[in-house]
Amino acid sequence: QVECKSIQVMAYPPIFMSNDTVLCEGDTTRLHVFSNQADSIRWTSVYAIDTSNLYTDTARVFPRYDTKYPVTLYYPDGCIVDTVVKVGIRRIHADAGPDRWIHDGGSTIIGGPNNSTSDPFSGTYYTYYWSPYQYLSDTLSANPVANPPHDFTYYLTVSDTFGCVAMDTMVVHIDCGDFYIPNAFSPNSTNSATNHFGIINRAISQLSYFRIYNRWGALVFETSDPTQGWDGIYNSKPAPVDVYVWEAEGFCLSGKKFKKSGNVTLMR
Repeated sequence: QVECKSIQVMAYPPIFMSNDTVLCEGDTTRLHVFSNQADSIRWTSVYAIDTSNLYTDTARVFPRYDTKYPVTLYYPDGCIVDTVVKVGIRRIHADAGPDRWIHDGGSTIIGGPNNSTSDPFSGTYYTYYWSPYQYLSDTLSANPVANPPHDFTYYLTVSDTFGCVAMDTMVVHIDCGDFYIPNAFSPNSTNSATNHFGIINRAISQLSYFRIYNRWGALVFETSDPTQGWDGIYNSKPAPVDVYVWEAEGFCLSGKKFKKSGNVTLMR
């Protein structure tokens, strides 16, 4: 006996759907699958998808890693079409580094080790931007030098060539309560940082006095301006090479009073 069965192959139904896409980590997108002939639609993934959209032609998804979102379309003639939309994730990391304390007048390198770095082989490039710009050696470097005069908060924004952005923040705290003064200087130097002798601190709200004496106890310099330093001149003449004694008293921005004395060597 022979029995024949007629099998009819239906044309693939027209389906309009989202292309595979890439998201920045933490972002959300909507996936679309639409077919006029379909009776119903069913998204079959349960990961990072708005479950209220599982039976609609538009689903809101928010994956944290590369994910495939399968979707099934059911047709009145019994046809079932399974398809999938792929969502890739671009990860970008901003690491401003930990909060830290530095001595008043000091400096520190900011920026941590976990920043995203450019990879020419994959065509991925990152840019860095620090704000505010004050007291930074470079606002576009991953690791600039910061020397703020008081507690200061810095924000690091890292972005890539695809428009993804990450941000991190850190605080540089200033440790006030001591004078930071060099132990030698050379008035004949062409370097402005070493040809004057003075207080390095910048978080001083008030300087009561800063005095310098020679070995015989004579006052050779005095000021109450923390930005002023001694240029090595005494009685309108260059002071001799020697060891001088200094003393200072001042107040931090917090109101804390501090006092200190020490020695400095004048070299020519």
